[in-house]
Amino acid sequence: KHSSFLFSCIPEKMLSNRICEFAVKQDCDNFRYVPPQYMTPSLCEMAVRNYEGNIKYVPESLRTYEMCMEVVERDGSYLAYVPEPLKTEDICETAFNETPHAILFMPKKFLDKNRVLQYVNSEYGYLENVPVEYRDYDVCFAAIKKSPTNYSAIPDEAWTKELALAVLEDYKWAVGKIPTRVLTEDVCLTAITPSSRAFGRIPRECLTAKICLAAVRNGERDHTHIDEIPFEFLTNEMCEEAVKKDPDVLRIIPDSF
Repeated sequence: KHSSFLFSCIPEKMLSNRICEFAVKQDCDNFRYVPPQYMTPSLCEMAVRNYEGNIKYVPESLRTYEMCMEVVERDGSYLAYVPEPLKTEDICETAFNETPHAILFMPKKFLDKNRVLQYVNSEYGYLENVPVEYRDYDVCFAAIKKSPTNYSAIPDEAWTKELALAVLEDYKWAVGKIPTRVLTEDVCLTAITPSSRAFGRIPRECLTAKICLAAVRNGERDHTHIDEIPFEFLTNEMCEEAVKKDPDVLRIIPDSF
């Protein structure tokens, strides 16, 4: 670390090929401070061989196929620094096999559903990074089973009742982002069971008397939801349930009840 700091302090007019080569041999971190005019093919190869991350500092014109292949064999995420003309199917396959995260930097022509599924099932696989055309039911379901928070990247046309139920098992608040065509009564009931805190996110057009009653029953003393129930769904039973939880709500219950 001290070596790279000292090298970075040397005025450029005092540098030479020999000094740069010596500095990189001493500490591969020095490579990032080498001026472009001193970056020879042999120096770049040595720097990248010692640390694959140095490829980001190699001028693109000096990044060879062999150098790029060697780098992605060690860390597939460095496919990001492989020039587009060098991204062959072999080099992309090698990078992907090292880490599925490399899919983010692959040309679309090398993508397929199996690779996408491997990616979303990997540690850093996020549905939002998958091209929309591959976000079908299978890919979305795999992403949801891994992490319900992936729901925000599900296209409207890919939502199904099964996907909605899988999301709502763990993430009730997502009900507000699910298309209304999928929000059947049992899907909405799942969103407010055992706690109805997410009731306010259910679109009004999806409400039924059964959903409203469940919201009150599953509500808490300081949040009975009685003030959120449309008048046409209010019943004596709901009002009684709300008053049992919080007598103070009696003042907001219509006189007709």
